Amino acid sequence: MSFDLNNACIRSVYDWLITAHTIFLDKKTVRKKIAQWQLYFVIK
Repeated sequence: MSFDLNNACIRSVYDWLITAHTIFLDKKTVRKKIAQWQLYFVIK
C-alpha cells in the first residue's frame, strides 16, 4: 500500500511540476489555471 501511495505522491508532484512549467511558458494559461484552482477550492 505504501508503495502505491508513494507512486501517487510522485505523480502528483510530477503533474505539479508540468503545470508550473506550463505556467512559466504561457501566462494566459496561468490565469486560467488559477481560476480553475479557485473554483476547485471554493467547491471543496
